[in-house]
Amino acid sequence: MMPDLMSFGLIPNANTTAIQTPELLQMADEFGPTIETAGLSPKEPLHQEEETSASPIASLPISESLETNRRQIVSVPSQPVQVVGTPQPYNSTVVDRLFNDYSTILVEYYFKDTAAILALYDSEMNPFRSTVSRVWTSSELIYCTLQSMAASFLSNVYPQLLHTGLYFRQKAIHLLNDLDDSAIHEQALIALFMIGGTASWFDVNDTGFEYFPRLKKHVQSLKTSGRMSPTGHSQAFFENTLACWEMFLAFVVDSNENEVFDSPHLPLLPADPEPEPGSIFPVVQIPHPVTGVAHEIHTTLARVGRLVRRNRRRAMSKQFLTRDSILEAHREVDEAAELEIFLTNLQVPLESAIVQTGDSQTPTWHLTALAEVYRFVGLIQLYHVFPDTLVSRMSRQNSHPGGDVAEVSAHEAEERLRQFTLKAVEILRSIPAESGTKDFHPFLIVAVCSGLTIPVVEVSASPQDMMGLGNSLALVAADVHRARGFLRGRLQLLLHSLPKNPIQRCIDIVEATWAETDNLHGSSGRPAYWMDVMIQNNWETFMA
Repeated sequence: MMPDLMSFGLIPNANTTAIQTPELLQMADEFGPTIETAGLSPKEPLHQEEETSASPIASLPISESLETNRRQIVSVPSQPVQVVGTPQPYNSTVVDRLFNDYSTILVEYYFKDTAAILALYDSEMNPFRSTVSRVWTSSELIYCTLQSMAASFLSNVYPQLLHTGLYFRQKAIHLLNDLDDSAIHEQALIALFMIGGTASWFDVNDTGFEYFPRLKKHVQSLKTSGRMSPTGHSQAFFENTLACWEMFLAFVVDSNENEVFDSPHLPLLPADPEPEPGSIFPVVQIPHPVTGVAHEIHTTLARVGRLVRRNRRRAMSKQFLTRDSILEAHREVDEAAELEIFLTNLQVPLESAIVQTGDSQTPTWHLTALAEVYRFVGLIQLYHVFPDTLVSRMSRQNSHPGGDVAEVSAHEAEERLRQFTLKAVEILRSIPAESGTKDFHPFLIVAVCSGLTIPVVEVSASPQDMMGLGNSLALVAADVHRARGFLRGRLQLLLHSLPKNPIQRCIDIVEATWAETDNLHGSSGRPAYWMDVMIQNNWETFMA
């Protein structure tokens, strides 16, 4: 069994690997100052002023000798980089000469930019950096996986490198498939998540879903066999990682949840309007690299995603009503109400109760803000698909003790949802685009876009009502346009700083949703829902 985890770094005292060859320094100089490249570091400010001219792949500074790939450089904190001659990680590899020539560049680029993408923050607690830097020279599976990711990321600028990435990805998958269950270890589990979580980088329509049950099965196997300590950091890391992965998949995959999403649901907390401080989260919390400080929110959002997708699938099937379908609809409404109460009462931990991430670009308040946006996103889905939950919430809030339950009009409920969505956008706006959390923003942007509706005056409204509403509606419309503009701008920035395939798909979903919502004459009059747009166009993708 591997050593117990150090925080979430998986391997104790793992130093970041950096390979500073002259070729790579030249490549970094080419990539560094431009927004058109994927070389923008997720931890450095984004620049929009400069442009680049794409060079042909032949101009990449590739070494003519395999000796370039035999140099391993270890970066020691506060010390000059030293070049040490070491054996090539795999003397018997079957990788072609061409791909070997790329290896040094791809390894360097992985540690320069790509390692940070799968995590919320980039430090020694990021296992995609610390663990990978420790084992890549001894694990061919990790070696090929990291090169596939780096090549795919670089293909944003050099499309020809996508073929290189596919080569290494297929080799990594082959190595993974050849492992016996008894040979599965924690390094293989990390590679499995890296392979599945980046499937959409290569094929935007590939959600990577097939790898989720495999990771779930292997984690359970290691737990039951005693090869994964139940009190160690490994179990916490992988269970939280599964919770996050399940949440993203729940919104884009139709599946038999009894077979795949079969983990027991966390018990929902009682509807306590004033929960005791610290009753939900521990006094001090180590932020997880993938879920941050929002594990409960992720598991609840997974339930929301499955519920909403099941509802929209049935609504779009246009089947005749049956007793069973009516009963199912009642069950869905009841579950939506239960989830709404839980998310409403759930409290995000205080920043002071969270261990620092070790990443200057991602202070802990970014994680608490992100968790709050996740909570808002769950409620927005429930309020949009199950409007009775919002009406019930507003009726209770507007009623006086001992009095009748206040009635809420459809217009009032729509306005409340709009303001609720604007609040979520403002919280997301507070997190800078350079934050390490940015890889998790695209899903949040897509999930809130349906609530940004432009208010309109009913045709049946009287002239007096229209005069009174004119100014207020204009102000609300301005707020909506401003929020839409921010979300468009954030997606465009992410398009140039993250693997572009899934980001472009998110842009397509958002723009199509707003276009359909604004074209009220071409629809039923109700605002379009992003999931309906996604399903109708077969635009499902892994949005992280």
